[in-house]
Amino acid sequence: KFKIFNKIAEREKIILKNSKNIIGRTDWDRRITRVLAPESMYFVGNEILRNSFYNSMWDKKQVGNIIKITTITRDSLYKGFENIIKTAQILCENTNIAYIWKVIGVNTHSEIVNIVRKWENIDIKNLHIEVLGTKNEQDVANILLDTDIFCQTSHIENSPNGLCEAMILGMPIVATNAGGSSSILKDKEEGIIVQDGDPYAMAGAIYELINDFDKAIFYGKNARITALKRHDKKEIANTIYTIYKTISIN
Repeated sequence: KFKIFNKIAEREKIILKNSKNIIGRTDWDRRITRVLAPESMYFVGNEILRNSFYNSMWDKKQVGNIIKITTITRDSLYKGFENIIKTAQILCENTNIAYIWKVIGVNTHSEIVNIVRKWENIDIKNLHIEVLGTKNEQDVANILLDTDIFCQTSHIENSPNGLCEAMILGMPIVATNAGGSSSILKDKEEGIIVQDGDPYAMAGAIYELINDFDKAIFYGKNARITALKRHDKKEIANTIYTIYKTISIN
């Protein structure tokens, strides 16, 4: 997989070098393209999310006896499944928090689950982690609406859809500072951004939101306001139309 990624990266460098117009969404991809395609024109064009997330709103007022944490991921080395394992270990060993951590996108047969399980030599069930496999759009929305905290654990991202969907629902969020995530979510205003690869910081952020749930709710409301504006369907359609019109004129 590492060799495949290297080939993809080299191919994308060539594509970018020959690109005259680029549409992006974050400071991260804008900065990358300024280096790899400095002569190109850069436009900002946001994404339309799945319908179920526009039509729902997270509205918890307090946490239950068992804290519900959810992560959306996939069977990939760079999505940080080991961040979940290490953070859960810290929560188990150092706090009295009763929690369940649901992971959408992988199951017990997923390669990354088995790699991390062998690496850490641990049974994920003992860490109160449930891998749910792939879920459809509405099921994902329903799980998130029943969740107390959404955690993004990735090592590599640009504008992660899972994070955007959690924001538009208005959820409390903890996310790793990977790629463009800090452009999507404002730290200490719309959620908490933590250093990638630091499970103690992630565990501490979870603990912080649980113990000040009013602040968690406040962050979630701010996140929803931002996301509703950023992912407004009509605004995005108008922006894309304007971009293509500008390109055609130039």
